[in-house]
Amino acid sequence: MVIVKTNFRWYVWVIVLAGCVLAGTGCRSKKEKDMIASLRQQITIMQTEIDTLKTDLEQAQAKTASLGPVELSSDFTGRMLDDPNQNLELEQDIKAKALDVILKDAVAKIRQNEGISDEADELMLLKKENELLKNKLQQLRTELEKGVTSAVGLSGDKSQNAMRETETILKEWALRRSPVQQIDFINSLADLSLERDPGILPILEQALESSDPGVGLAASELLKEYMSSDVLPAVEIALLSSNEGVRLNALEPLSQINDPVVSDILGLALNDDSMNVRNKALDTVKLQKGNIQLNSLTVAMISEYDEVKTEALSLLELRGDRKAVPVIIEGLKDPSPEYREEVNSVLSFLVDHEFDTYDQAVQWWHNNEDRFDEDLFEK
Repeated sequence: MVIVKTNFRWYVWVIVLAGCVLAGTGCRSKKEKDMIASLRQQITIMQTEIDTLKTDLEQAQAKTASLGPVELSSDFTGRMLDDPNQNLELEQDIKAKALDVILKDAVAKIRQNEGISDEADELMLLKKENELLKNKLQQLRTELEKGVTSAVGLSGDKSQNAMRETETILKEWALRRSPVQQIDFINSLADLSLERDPGILPILEQALESSDPGVGLAASELLKEYMSSDVLPAVEIALLSSNEGVRLNALEPLSQINDPVVSDILGLALNDDSMNVRNKALDTVKLQKGNIQLNSLTVAMISEYDEVKTEALSLLELRGDRKAVPVIIEGLKDPSPEYREEVNSVLSFLVDHEFDTYDQAVQWWHNNEDRFDEDLFEK
């Protein structure tokens, strides 16, 4: 309960500060305008994906119900209420969600007022709204994965049957010799891919290694639906393809998988010869959150391509949290004076300090890190 009270004080402080915007005046910096525009774009994208995931989740739950009495993964609304620990957790969930509603109402009211003139306060509110949506998105992705697992990932005899079915499919695949036959066979697996059946992934991995571009492209189309780490080996194979379309398709699942390996795999795409692939990889990073996103941005900061490094720096600035600072400081090792100047500009914006060298920045952050909270407000 102490945690909930602490969060409540934080939300109240945010709302009070946001209210001050109505009477405030200030200059509009281009940097803050760009960050606000970027945050709004990300919010729109996430809201669209949330709507899609809600529909997918309803379909997965309906399919689970049609299977009869199987063991399901429950969300917070279906916890065992006779367990005191789960009762407390449920109570905290409800209160946290109520506080989210309070904040969102405040944001909506402030946005309706045309008197906002301080981008810094609007930026802070948008960052908070962005984080709330990311949390909701991750919750939906997790619940959808659980729902699909309940629908198609059965145990005991059913699991053994699934293994036998996979063996049968592999044997059928081995009989397809020509690219036309293989493409037809891959297309016949589309329904299983919609169910995110892991049993067809070994076939897709083999198809992705085919020398025929049509076979690889057909297989990569089926990767898009997967949301678990099971698909990562196939994604890695696809990102080594010479076919740009295959590599673009391979990136589809990565924003929805919470696995540290994703960041390493994204490194291939962030250094891809194709600008289209690099841009889509950056879009994937934008949809990630927490340490997974931070790891991906760390990889992006050492990309061979200037536009990737610049976009990574902007995304780190948008995060604006304490964990981002050491990653930003790494940019001071870059050989480009222009890029190091950009890095210093971001550091100046976030911690009000610039540095002549990387070592100087590391030492200063080591000595001053404790002055800042997680959101880089001075304590």
